[in-house]
Amino acid sequence: MKIAAELAKEMGLISQKDVDLHYYFIEEKLGFNNPWPENVTTNLLMQAMIADNKKTGEDIRFVILEKIGQCYNPEGDYLATVDLELVEKVLDNFIEKATGKVAVTTA
Repeated sequence: MKIAAELAKEMGLISQKDVDLHYYFIEEKLGFNNPWPENVTTNLLMQAMIADNKKTGEDIRFVILEKIGQCYNPEGDYLATVDLELVEKVLDNFIEKATGKVAVTTA
């Protein structure tokens, strides 16, 4: 959900304030504030998302918020296709912020 919030912000749908609210509720209210596993990389996450057996087609799709309480619904099914390069960028930034280590994406 944190990564989806970061994607929504990068897509210009929600503000940093909304992203911060996500983090607050997920970490402080729900207690999901575990450290990022060091062996989980952008490449591993991308491979898992691309191979997801629930996925249809070639694209990676996410539930993305258009605003708090409302899903971005451009394709009519509450899943939005997100550009792979944007997903990689957001994952790299997320992992760097979570671990303090620069994420290296390789093809």
